[in-house]
Amino acid sequence: MKKSVFLFTTLFSVLSFGQVGINTENPQGIFNVDGKSSPETTNPKTGIPDPLQASDDFVITSSGSVGIGTISPDPSAILDVNTDGASNGNKRGFLGPKVSLESNTDQTTIANPAIGLLVYNLGKRGLTTEGYLYWNGTEWVKFSTRSSISPSINKLDCSLAYITPKKFEQGVPYIGTLVIPYSGGNGGSYPAGSPILSTGITGLTATLQYGDLEYGVGQLIYSITGTPSDSSPNTAEFVIDFFGQSCSATVGKNELSRGESEYFSGTGVLASLSNVLLSSNGDKMPTIEDTFQFDAFAISSSNSAGPVSIVPRVYNISNEAQKF
Repeated sequence: MKKSVFLFTTLFSVLSFGQVGINTENPQGIFNVDGKSSPETTNPKTGIPDPLQASDDFVITSSGSVGIGTISPDPSAILDVNTDGASNGNKRGFLGPKVSLESNTDQTTIANPAIGLLVYNLGKRGLTTEGYLYWNGTEWVKFSTRSSISPSINKLDCSLAYITPKKFEQGVPYIGTLVIPYSGGNGGSYPAGSPILSTGITGLTATLQYGDLEYGVGQLIYSITGTPSDSSPNTAEFVIDFFGQSCSATVGKNELSRGESEYFSGTGVLASLSNVLLSSNGDKMPTIEDTFQFDAFAISSSNSAGPVSIVPRVYNISNEAQKF
């Protein structure tokens, strides 16, 4: 009899108020759970909880919307996951289900996937594209709308590889990019790669950046960082391996292709000085293969708007006579 009275009383209370609260005497929806993870996030007994207090709440509204981390889910959303009210360090993201799909048309790993079904592909099996994918009815597609087909190319062309900046100096930290042309791309996306250590000149590391292949010819972009053990035009070498295609890229030769140009910039010398070399102020002048150095000699000066006469010079900086 006591059990019947208790059950009746409970049902009467729920029906009377039309709301259920767990860990709160002040439910903000049909069903409201307050996590009470800390005093600061505990809901007040009266009034509307502020965003911080609601940051550990779960609520179902009368319209059927579900809010996590909010007591006011957006009416347009069936599920609103919100971390705006959480303090820095306590914010969290949404972690979707993880799978390893066999192909971009796999309907076996997940049987009969519904249109719009969202998963995170780990890329550890047949479909190597890593990231969030959704089923569009015929294939698993990335949010970028590009095909999720496994990336492939026909050929890498390391003979046309180049770095920017073109030169590196011994002992000076280097930050740049390495560009590797390819052909026969299929439009697939590829993840960031593992670091590749340089040989020849050591101390540099190249890391493939995440990207999407072109359909046909394109370029792979690697970031390069490190402190080189020697200076260009001595060279560093990177062994490139990309989905079954490999080659060796030699960089740092400071080569100029036909039609290319290079320029020099420095602090210069005062126009009021004469009989001085441009290098006299400590600027490191451009050289060719550690054999010839370019410089300029100021033979007349100007303290006004008058002209300054400069004579270009080439110096042999090697240890022996050179033909030029």
